[in-house]
Amino acid sequence: MLDLNWPAILLQILGFLLLVVAFKALFWKPIGAILDQRREEVQQTLEHIQADRRAMEEARADYERRLANIEAEARERIQAAIKDAQALRDEMVNDARAEAQRLRERAAEEIAREKQKALIELRAEIANLAVDAASRILRRSLDPQAHREVIQEFVGQIAPDRRPRVLLCAHWDTRPRAERDPDPARRSQPVPGANDGASGVAVLLEVARQVSGLALMVGLDVVFFDGEDWGETPAEMFLGSRFYAAHLGDPLPAWGLLLDMVGDRDLVLYPEAHSQDRAPALVDRIWTLARDLGYAAVFRPEPGPAILDDHLPFLERGIPVIDLIDIDYPYWHTTADTPEKCAPASLAVVGQVVLAALPQRGS
Repeated sequence: MLDLNWPAILLQILGFLLLVVAFKALFWKPIGAILDQRREEVQQTLEHIQADRRAMEEARADYERRLANIEAEARERIQAAIKDAQALRDEMVNDARAEAQRLRERAAEEIAREKQKALIELRAEIANLAVDAASRILRRSLDPQAHREVIQEFVGQIAPDRRPRVLLCAHWDTRPRAERDPDPARRSQPVPGANDGASGVAVLLEVARQVSGLALMVGLDVVFFDGEDWGETPAEMFLGSRFYAAHLGDPLPAWGLLLDMVGDRDLVLYPEAHSQDRAPALVDRIWTLARDLGYAAVFRPEPGPAILDDHLPFLERGIPVIDLIDIDYPYWHTTADTPEKCAPASLAVVGQVVLAALPQRGS
């Protein structure tokens, strides 16, 4: 059994109670006051934090509103600037188109005037030549010697004593009947022949004028044939070239070029089959020269069709004469073969290739 000292225990309990009473009397109120003050400060701090949070949220909302307004305004300004730029671009494009149209119209007018002038001069030249030749022939008997003399008188010779000689030729006659015309009523009418005839003559007349100032290493025979487009069958055609080739004496041309239908606005020249077969070296030389001059789009290397033309009598004599011809011409042998279907640029390309093919001293 425990031996408890009850007087001591009671004394300790009494002392503890006195200590509690003394602590409460001396320290409880000050400590409570301090705790209350601290609690009030914490509460105020929390209230300030909440107020600051609300202010921050309001500021953020205001910032987002302002940012949205700025973005909307920026988009509006960008769209306005794009519209202004498009309007300016459209105005500049329209001005450029209008100016280009004015230049095209002015150029077309100048080309038409020059074309008409050249056509008038060409017709006058050909008419004078034809009348003169006919008058001389009618005054002579048509024996072989007379034929040779007529040929020599009406062949344009440049440097007649120079060797070797080169033949440049075209036909100046036109078809007396337009059998391919879409209008049957016009098929008995003659073909104007702006391309089929006059184009080759025009180029050679200009070439003859140009070479007068050049130091050529060859002599030139510039010949315009009649009767190329006369008959109904090949036996009745190429009358001038057949006669000329049959009566051609020494010195024979070393080579030659026939120009026929070279004025088409969409000019494309392929190696003519007879020329390629019987004078391939000359064909290759001319097409290579044209390519080097930058005219590969006109002088195409793909094989072309076989054409019955004024070069054949010379090929049959072993003289390499090739045919420069664009047979793909919708107005061929119709009454619509008129000057406006031709292009000066096409004539210029062919003329420049012909000139470049003639060897010059120092070149």
